Formats: sequence, C-alpha cells, structure tokens
Amino acid sequence: CSSDLETRSVPCAMSEFGSDAQVMKLLLRDGGLGESVGLARRHLDLEQQVTTITEQEARLHHAQLRAVREQATTVASSVADMQKELLGSRRQQDLALADLASSLEARFKELIQAKLSDAHELERRERDTLHSKLHGRLSDELTAMRLHV
Repeated sequence: CSSDLETRSVPCAMSEFGSDAQVMKLLLRDGGLGESVGLARRHLDLEQQVTTITEQEARLHHAQLRAVREQATTVASSVADMQKELLGSRRQQDLALADLASSLEARFKELIQAKLSDAHELERRERDTLHSKLHGRLSDELTAMRLHV
C-alpha cells in the first residue's frame, strides 16, 4: 500500500485517510466516489468504535478504581476491628493475670499463715512438754529435799 493519496483511487488502510480534509478529497475524486463513500463510512464507523472502546475503557478503569478503593476501605476497617479485638483480648488477659496473681498471693499468705500456726502450735507443745518435765523434776527435787530434811 502506498501513502500517496494523489496517485491512488482507493486507499488500502485507515491511516491513509488522515484528516477530515483528506477524507473529503477522497469523496470528491472522480471515478471512485461510491467506493470512497464506503471507505469513509467505514472510517467513521471505526472512529466511533474506537471512541466507544475508549469510553468503555475509561468506565472500566473508574469502576476498577472504585472497587480498589472499596476493598482498601474494607481492609482498613477489618484491620481496625482486629486491633480493637486484640486490645480487648489484651485487657482481658491483663485482668486474668491480675486475678491469678491476686489468687496466688492470697493462697501464699494462707500457706504461710498455716505454717506459722503449725510452728506456733509445735512450739507451744514443746514448751508445755518442757514445762511439764521441768515441773516434774522440781516436784521430785522438792520431794527429795523434804525427805532429807
């Protein structure tokens, strides 16, 4: 195909049409008016199709951007919800640990108190035993002293 419009009666590609003036030139040329009109119509149809496709691409692009924004908003909302849930879980865990520490401290105090009570009871029994032994010896000594006097 040649791009020289002056020497050809029928163009072979849409790029040969060029501007609107060139299309008019083709329409007015002798000997190929019917074919030129058909090619001009084809050229206009193709331009309309290209325009339609471009508009569709733009709409699709905007729809995709909108979908991405919606997804980003959904993800951000989900992350915020998870952060709140995590914070709530941490608070519950902190409360549970505080309760456990308090329970352990109370149980530790109970055990210490029980051991102290046991130790006091053992000391009292040993003292009472020693006191009884001492009292028995003193009684024996007094009795022996009375007998010797």
